[in-house]
Amino acid sequence: AAVADFNKAVQLEPHNAEIYNNRASVYGMKEMLDQALEDCNKALGLNPSFAEAYNNRAVIHNKKGLFDQALADYSQAIALKPDFAIAYANRGGIYGRHGLFDKAFADYTKARSLGYPVEPGIIEKLKNVLGLA
Repeated sequence: AAVADFNKAVQLEPHNAEIYNNRASVYGMKEMLDQALEDCNKALGLNPSFAEAYNNRAVIHNKKGLFDQALADYSQAIALKPDFAIAYANRGGIYGRHGLFDKAFADYTKARSLGYPVEPGIIEKLKNVLGLA
């Protein structure tokens, strides 16, 4: 139902980047990753400064195993919106899974400082790994 509603919205407002980005989120939740990626690209084509669309596309890239592209998009989202807490947390997750613990620690710490509810204990575990505890 949500996709159908967004399809109607796209017909009414074909130049509205937010609609494409929102539909991409729904596609992503339904694991329709190619459609989600297409909508993220459309949103960014309409609004190249749309930090949320970069974050959304990064989530899709991450789900597809395209980690370098995900990191680039999270970094672009952060560059456009430096207080984008979830983008820091998401990027920190990728860094952590790839053994870049110093970068993961920095991103999770920044996300927490911006009010994002970082999983309890994760920063402490990273401190231990990095010898900061």
